[in-house]
Parts: sequence; C-alpha cells; structure tokens
Amino acid sequence: MSMEEWIGEKIPDDILDAAAMWIARLDSEQADRHDRHAFAAWLEEDQLHAQAYSELTPVWARVSTLGDLRDSIGSGNVVAMSSAVRSAASETVGTVAAAPWWNVAAAVLFIVIGLVASGLQKVPGTTYDTSVGEQQHLTLEDGSSIHLDTNSRVLVRYSAHKRLVTLEKGEAVFVVAEDRDRPFEVVTSFGAVRALGTEFLVSDLAERKQVAVLKGAVQVQATAFGPALTEFDERAMQPKMPTRRTLAKGQAITFKGVVVVDDKHTTAKPDWLDGVLSWKEIPLSEAIAEYSRYTNIRYQLAPQMDPAQPITGDVITSDIKAFPALLLAHGIQLTERRPGWCIVSPEN
Repeated sequence: MSMEEWIGEKIPDDILDAAAMWIARLDSEQADRHDRHAFAAWLEEDQLHAQAYSELTPVWARVSTLGDLRDSIGSGNVVAMSSAVRSAASETVGTVAAAPWWNVAAAVLFIVIGLVASGLQKVPGTTYDTSVGEQQHLTLEDGSSIHLDTNSRVLVRYSAHKRLVTLEKGEAVFVVAEDRDRPFEVVTSFGAVRALGTEFLVSDLAERKQVAVLKGAVQVQATAFGPALTEFDERAMQPKMPTRRTLAKGQAITFKGVVVVDDKHTTAKPDWLDGVLSWKEIPLSEAIAEYSRYTNIRYQLAPQMDPAQPITGDVITSDIKAFPALLLAHGIQLTERRPGWCIVSPEN
C-alpha cells in the first residue's frame, strides 16, 4: 500500500502496535540474533503480521525525522501539524517512558504516519505504468523525463518543495532537469535516491534491486533496517549499508534487502532503452528471467536442462521469434505444452 493511502486500515491495532515495536527494535543497535529469531517466529504466526510489517517499514525508512517531513510536505505543514499533535505525542511517549527506547520510537512512528498521510494527501499525484512488453517515454512538467521499462509503474508528485517519484514496481531511467529549490527524489522499496543533477537507472524488481548512475551523481539512502529474514541463520547478522552514500557517474550498486551485494562500475546505458536485450555468457536461468518480463509466456526448464548454460547474443524485445531463435542457436528448444506455457529443453 502506498503512503498516500491510509496505512494499515484493515489490520487490527494490536498487530500494528507489535509491528511498529519490531521495526524500531530491529533498527536499534541493541537488536541481537535472538531478537531476529523471535521476530521471524512472529512473522510466521499470522499473515497479517507480515502485512503490517510490510506496510509500516517504508514509512519508518522514509520519514524517520521531521527533516524528511519538512522536505516532503513543506515546513508550514510540519509546524502546524506538530503543534496539533504535540500534546498527544507527549502523552503517548510518557506512558512508555519506562520501557525500552524502541517502544518509545514505535509510539512516535504512529504520530509520524498521521503527519505523512495528512500531508501527502494534499499533493496531487499522477500514475504512469506500462504493460508487459510495453515501454514508455514520459516528459514531466519541469522538463525531466522518465523512460519506463516493461511492466513498470511510477507515481509522480510535484510540490513547491520537492519533486517526488515513487517507483512502485519495475525499472526506469530518470533524466533530471536542474531545480535547486526542488530536490528530485525517487522512492523505492529499498530506500530513496536523490538526484544531484543527473541521469540514472533504478531497478526495483524481484530478481534485481539496483541503482546505476549514467551522468552526474546521486545520493542513495537505504532503509535503516536490515532485511526481513525468516530463516534462522547467520545471514540475519549481515552488516548494514551506511545510511547515505553518494554515487558518481559510472557507479552502480545492487541490493539484497538493504545489504549491498554488488558494487561495480558501469558506463553503458541499459540495452532495453533501444528495445534490445544483450547478453554475454549469462546463465540460461537469468536470460529466461529477464526475457520473461517482456512476455506473458511462462518458461519451465526440463529436468535435463542445465540452468547455468551460458547464453550470448541479442534479443529484440518486440520480436517474438528472436528469443526462441537465440536459444536454438545454443542447442536449446522451446516446446509449447499448453497456451502460454513452454518447456525449455536440449534440442533433439
């Protein structure tokens, strides 16, 4: 659920309270392996637990300070609303003053949620999306542009203080027009990206979460908490990325949760801007996953098919014959078992 909608409207208050406590607790320096194990068990108790956690975590990450609120909804709104809820905040925090600090933070979180929901409702937004196989080039009112890849969606909200774009799903390239009075920020499920006069790529896909700078620079602010894990292993103790990091032209980082798993240099624009997917010895499974974003056909590997077989070549995304032809050149055939479903196997 996006932040401009009411958060947690169908979730019981006690579950929202517990989710807020867990978010604040896991973000603290005092959280240990036992806490993460207990949290994983709590998540698995009820589907609503995971839903509450999922809905509240972006709020915690995006507006953890009033400074963030001031940028998002304007200093006037922050002052007015802070005055209106000051007594409620004091009363709420006072009742938990003897509790661990994360309980206090959890109580404050709900006050922040109210501020954000009220403020963002005043900023009109426009949603743009692409269907499977479609791409779209958008020119915004300030001269900035967005290149939306297949099956992607953005919510654009401009105010007197900020240009805010929420990448709700998919992948996009942003070319930002300069406006020193209104920062340009892209919000994702893994954090926020602020443009510093630039052209950059943001991917928020199931298989890839990435920021790559093509021109200029960006500032990346990852979510403050670690990834939500349900497995009891040492991965729960992975180090977190610094809260903020500046990337220059040619730099790219890829995330798993908020942990940086790949930090590299790149100078090339994504091939899909030209309607092409270019691969050089990538595993077959990755090629299928990437191409599947451009088609409604689903692919299943036959048991005898090696998912690591390297694939090299170009595929024109608008040509339905291009992908099968490339696979055939690698000794791989596609067999349609039923409409919209193909088996991937070695060529007979």
